[in-house]
Amino acid sequence: TDKVVIDSVYYSAGNADYTDLLGCVVEAFYDKNDDSHPLVYVGEAQNRNDIITVDLSDVSDVSESGREFTITYGEKEKAEKIKLGRNTWFVYNFEQTAIKKEHLVNEKAPGATKEPEEKCGQLRLIDNDLDGDWEVAVVTDYTALQINEIATTPSVIVGKDASEKIELDSEKKSYTFEILKNGKEIKFSDLKKKDIVLYAASTGNAKNHKRVLVSNSVINGELSAKGEDFVSIGTKDYKISRQLYDSIPLGTSGAFYLDAFNIIRAVSEVEDMVFGFVRKVGKTRGITSYPVM
Repeated sequence: TDKVVIDSVYYSAGNADYTDLLGCVVEAFYDKNDDSHPLVYVGEAQNRNDIITVDLSDVSDVSESGREFTITYGEKEKAEKIKLGRNTWFVYNFEQTAIKKEHLVNEKAPGATKEPEEKCGQLRLIDNDLDGDWEVAVVTDYTALQINEIATTPSVIVGKDASEKIELDSEKKSYTFEILKNGKEIKFSDLKKKDIVLYAASTGNAKNHKRVLVSNSVINGELSAKGEDFVSIGTKDYKISRQLYDSIPLGTSGAFYLDAFNIIRAVSEVEDMVFGFVRKVGKTRGITSYPVM
């Protein structure tokens, strides 16, 4: 639907996506001469919303008591807690739904020996009446892949695993989508092989929307150290996906590919090269003129 509701009144949103303003007190202008009330401008009202954003990779625990949830996030020594009450309005990947622990943290499967991959995305909390309680919690939960193949009919990107496919075809009317790079919308034709993509999609129950964050940031160097949840390339530290952390050894040299949150998601190792010394240069006899090593 292209409708949005502000104070129980329906307005036409056209092709605009106001998902990031869900739950906020807004300032809006519309064309009153049109019966569909098309919106001309919508923005967050000044000094009316208290908003904090938490990276899902920083969430370490989610506990439930009755209908209340306590979310723990941040470094162990400086961990903070957030309480979401029974009246908190919860949005997961662009749709209103009931809050679940798996929306916020990946838990280790029974019998598993390795820790699960950390969540990638953000939790946005909104206090829209400045009473100290969070009225709205918005989670955008992404899946990461590196583009290995790009098809155009229909418009699909494919990851290293052929099962990793994302359709982003503007001809399809069954869903909407946005492709963002550095906060700005780009076209499908701007995507390139080896780009790192973060992908979030709704279930389609109430809304069918897809969001793609694109990064082509690359760090060239050598993996010089490993910490508890980071690696060092040269003298700088980076977060890294847990799966990749377990698979690359110290001393690995190559190109390290970062996602939109500056987390390393892939690496192309430098191939071994044969080195030698030129001992003699001569000139061939006959009609050829190129030198002989």
